[in-house]
Amino acid sequence: MKKVLFVLLFPLLIFSQAEDIERYKIYPTENNFISLQLDTMTGEIMQVQISTNEDAPLLSTLSDFDWGFEKGVIGQFKLYPTKNSYNFIMQDVTNGRVWQVQWNVDPEYRFVTLIYETESMIEE
Repeated sequence: MKKVLFVLLFPLLIFSQAEDIERYKIYPTENNFISLQLDTMTGEIMQVQISTNEDAPLLSTLSDFDWGFEKGVIGQFKLYPTKNSYNFIMQDVTNGRVWQVQWNVDPEYRFVTLIYETESMIEE
């Protein structure tokens, strides 16, 4: 009986986990008008700024450079907020690489920079 239940419920468990993997995710910041959009497959991050007046909403690129390694799995990249409201940590969950992501209304203060990779990753 337990085997029959497992066989019947196993596809449901797999399907429910697959629903959590999204290509694009929106991460709120502490600024009510700014969110970050992450492409979980490529690691590209866009700063999304909404508007409450006549100004048009803005979409600004935070990470528009070549990562220098192969990418392509949906769910590969995740963003984590930090206690600094302008900074997030982005992690490549397939190999452990970590980046600092800083958003800002002023383009001069926006950046994404690699902060961790193991020596074996550098040799790849």
